[in-house]
Amino acid sequence: MPGVLRAFDAADVSKELWNSQTDCRNQVGSFAKYVPPTVANGRVYLSTYSNRLLVYGLLNEFPATNTKLSGTVACSSATVNISSVGDIDWATWPNYVQKSSGGAKISNYTALGSGVPGTSANVGRTITWTDAKHPASGSTSTGVSVQGNGNGFQITVPADTTTRTLYLYVSGNNSSGKLNAHLSDQSGPDYTSSLSGAGQY
Repeated sequence: MPGVLRAFDAADVSKELWNSQTDCRNQVGSFAKYVPPTVANGRVYLSTYSNRLLVYGLLNEFPATNTKLSGTVACSSATVNISSVGDIDWATWPNYVQKSSGGAKISNYTALGSGVPGTSANVGRTITWTDAKHPASGSTSTGVSVQGNGNGFQITVPADTTTRTLYLYVSGNNSSGKLNAHLSDQSGPDYTSSLSGAGQY
């Protein structure tokens, strides 16, 4: 069963300071009964039935070392109108529906690894649009998926010296994944971020 790790104010245990559900990067996954958390050296260690040992602690606030690629992670299942978000271009899958005036700046995906991509019937979020090539408007809650370590997807988007924001909506189910953003001219280090969770996230 899914578990939640909570932190309370020692002076007033009615005040919850934090819990692992507030950020999808911190989710416990399948809770291991009769295995209490262990606190040592300012960190909390928690084993799970999701085949992971979780380590929680304070995050260091270091200045950004990569001035060319940066990113943030937000967890939400709210409906997204990508016609509003993607003012230059947008694309959605599994059928590679594109913005009519976008010029296909966002490529179709390429499968990575040996896994065979399939269609996920419910990715936990609805995507809507009103300015596509075909169909002109519509919505979907399906997407592409692949299983197995080392398997995934790759897309390409143009980049130059102008600051731009790319929104990438992903989901998973009892899994983990990693995003790697890379500049083809090697002019800066990669940006990476990992997500995992029990159930749908």
